[in-house]
Order: sequence, then structure tokens, then C-alpha cells
Amino acid sequence: MKLIKNALKILAQKQLIDVIYSEKGIYYLNNKLTGLFINKLTSIYSKKLIKQAKWVKKHFKKYDEQNIKKYFEKTMSKWDSEFSTYGLFNEGYSYAK
Repeated sequence: MKLIKNALKILAQKQLIDVIYSEKGIYYLNNKLTGLFINKLTSIYSKKLIKQAKWVKKHFKKYDEQNIKKYFEKTMSKWDSEFSTYGLFNEGYSYAK
């Protein structure tokens, strides 16, 4: 969870995403710089990550806000432990195919 928060913070600081604060929570939105930045990513890892992001967008497009929240509440503890165990920046990390 900390990894995701730090990544979002960096993206917002560099103005690569917009952050919207509302009564319902915090929303992270793409902006005109987001696409320009993503198009500059050329590594194999980046291309696979973009492919996965497109899958997430397509998959969750059907979900309303309440169902997305339920889904993430159910799975967040599992993901948090996976990030802690396999960490994105751990030595020897390899992208799962």
C-alpha cells in the first residue's frame, strides 16, 4: 500500500496525474501530460505494465464506485502482503509472464 501511495504522490508532484479531493474520497485522474509520459515508456516491462493497466481499465469499467470499493476492500490485504513479499524494487525481481 505504501508503494502505491508513494507512486501516486510522485506522479501528482510531477503533474502527471490530477488529484481531486471530494466528500467521497480522493480521486486520481489522468490529464494531458499522462498520455505524453506513458508514450515515452519503451522498456519491455513498461509495455507489459501498460497492457495490464488497459486490462484493468476494461475489466473495472463495468463496476460502479461501490462495487470497486468492495472489490478492493476484499483483496487489498492480499495485495499488501504480496507487495511486501515481492516488492517492486527487490533485487532479483522479475516480471511475471
